[in-house]
Amino acid sequence: MPLVLSRENILLAYRNIKNNTWSNSAGTDKLTIADIGNLTPEEVTAKFRYIVSGTKRGIWDRLIQQCFEQVLEPICEAQFSKHSYGFRPNRSVENAISDTYQRMQLSKLHYVIEFDIKEFFDNVNHAKPTGLKKEVGKEEKLLRLKKTDTANRQC
Repeated sequence: MPLVLSRENILLAYRNIKNNTWSNSAGTDKLTIADIGNLTPEEVTAKFRYIVSGTKRGIWDRLIQQCFEQVLEPICEAQFSKHSYGFRPNRSVENAISDTYQRMQLSKLHYVIEFDIKEFFDNVNHAKPTGLKKEVGKEEKLLRLKKTDTANRQC
């Protein structure tokens, strides 16, 4: 987890959260991102490492999520097909429609068939996505921690 816990990654996560329009909203701990900004980078890093051990949540939880995202997103993005548009940065439904239309024109096709993949993820082989661990290398602990954290958060 050295990349996630690096001082630079934590500071970048702070800046990214602060730039969001909702950054003044308080977390469950009644703290805002501005409250974190009053701490020194060393205090933030120490608090962050304390919280990663699973003791507290709130605005810190958002900071931790952002740190994970900054490390994992580039790794995962590299694995996706260029024709995948769901929940990806800088991609939208409009991009998918445009790509589909362009491919239909080039292939001289005239029909589109839409189908619902309801309950697809109930049956997907989850071993494949977790195979990304091999790509992460030193960040293997991070994936195990994230998987455990996700399993512990039942909605």
